[in-house]
Amino acid sequence: MKNLLLQFATHRDLYLISVSFASILTTITSLYIKLSQTTIFGISISIWLVALIINIIDIHTGIKANTKEKKDKGEKFTFESGKGWRAFEKIFIFTAIIGFIYLWEREIVRLELTSFLSNIFLWIKLIAFFYVILIEIQSIGENQTTRYGYKPKPFQLLDSVIELVNEGILNKLKSLLNI
Repeated sequence: MKNLLLQFATHRDLYLISVSFASILTTITSLYIKLSQTTIFGISISIWLVALIINIIDIHTGIKANTKEKKDKGEKFTFESGKGWRAFEKIFIFTAIIGFIYLWEREIVRLELTSFLSNIFLWIKLIAFFYVILIEIQSIGENQTTRYGYKPKPFQLLDSVIELVNEGILNKLKSLLNI
């Protein structure tokens, strides 16, 4: 534990990421104190736009990385539909998830049900959002590795975080299913 704290304290380049992440999460949570259909719509659209922008950046860096791979092999760049269409599938799936959760939240507010239910949907939406963002940023890091031959420190840290999150999710699912 002491080593972990010392490692965190010596990585000043990661402070900005940490402060930004905490500030965004606090702001989103504080906005949900006063629930209204307009607020829920605004947050859902904002989450969707951020995910879309990061996905577009991932697509752009992916094309650049694939172009470099082809150039290194001496081939001409051609669009590979398997990789390209996967990006659009991710956008569609995330849009559907955010849309369904938004509709459920809107109904909870309209029917004036307990705030406990709206908080559950808020956390489901935020967890899905942050997980998708983590995966997309990890993909951007892999594209950077392909393009430049090394992975910057924030992306290396992100790989460790994603590995821990995936391991935690698998352990939780195994315990729920008694495997």
